[in-house]
Amino acid sequence: MSRISRNPSRSGLHGALEERFQRLLGTGLNPMRAMARQPQVLETIVGLERRVTGWNTLDRALKDLAVMAAAVRIGCGWCIDYSRWESVAHGIPATKVEAVPVWRNSDLFTALERLILVYAEAMTDTPPTVTDDMVQGLLCHLGEPQFIELTAVIAIANQRSRINHALRPTAQDLSPHKT
Repeated sequence: MSRISRNPSRSGLHGALEERFQRLLGTGLNPMRAMARQPQVLETIVGLERRVTGWNTLDRALKDLAVMAAAVRIGCGWCIDYSRWESVAHGIPATKVEAVPVWRNSDLFTALERLILVYAEAMTDTPPTVTDDMVQGLLCHLGEPQFIELTAVIAIANQRSRINHALRPTAQDLSPHKT
């Protein structure tokens, strides 16, 4: 059950977001409904998310896997559900997306994807458990610009998942097959 009511005014930015996600998913997003209780917070977070979607140095699929790994590590059910939908919508096979929570036991992931998943988990740990070897391995595969983008994407996924975990938005069953 959500910890924050989801019935704010549907005007301004919140109203526009409700309409957009109604068209895209058939429903508004419960975390945004909760954050709309404080419009300045909603505006700031939406602004950040919009800018992040414009980053294009790192492959979208690698970012999606990292985001999902952070959500799984934090245990944000809503974030896992949304990440699952978004990853499939971006073209990652559903079988691979479903394997992220148990990636160590799966042969679906490349060596680079495994480095990214372990790094995302290490960044998400409290305190973070990132090692020099992790960073060097990723730098060898990605180079500095992509590594910086990956690191920032994981940090923002942590922020998103921690906020949503604390607010506990009601699950919405965003099936990976809805597009």
